[in-house]
Amino acid sequence: GDLVRANVMALDFERSDVFNIGTGVETDVNALFRLLRKHTGSEAEEAHG
Repeated sequence: GDLVRANVMALDFERSDVFNIGTGVETDVNALFRLLRKHTGSEAEEAHG
């Protein structure tokens, strides 16, 4: 649905930007990582760069 349509549309977009796909709510990638790590029991460390 929304994710596929957004990727297809991005192919024709001439500039780089940040887009909210699906929920319309901005989500911090670090917060999302910590949430996924908590709920999966993963011991993975955050890596930036």
